Amino acid sequence: MIPNRIKSTHSRSGRSSGRSSRNQPDIFQLQLTHVEVAFLPPNTTSHLQPLDVGIIASFKNYYKRNYCHHVLELFEDGKDINKEKINVKKAINYVSNAWNHVTKETIWNCWKKTGILPLSTNEDIDNASQV
Repeated sequence: MIPNRIKSTHSRSGRSSGRSSRNQPDIFQLQLTHVEVAFLPPNTTSHLQPLDVGIIASFKNYYKRNYCHHVLELFEDGKDINKEKINVKKAINYVSNAWNHVTKETIWNCWKKTGILPLSTNEDIDNASQV
């Protein structure tokens, strides 16, 4: 069922308005359980997708903080900041550390701000974190 507040980009015939990939399965023929498909109107991702509402910003802030600590350590050790590069392992550690610092409350608040999910209590937050 498509929520009334969200309009489909598909016509009544079930054909796409041309925005979706040809490789996508026809969602109207999928037999999904425990899944509610909802179409988001065009040009609304910055308002309706939780990652765009604040989760990515929080993640980036923690990543930048890690990078700044790295640069500060180089500076304090007297190394040339422009010549020192971050290797892949260190970058992956920054990403892992940044994601681990994004709190469940941040994720919860971003979902709440979009209005997509009807979650409303701290008990729901605890239940969501167990999934």
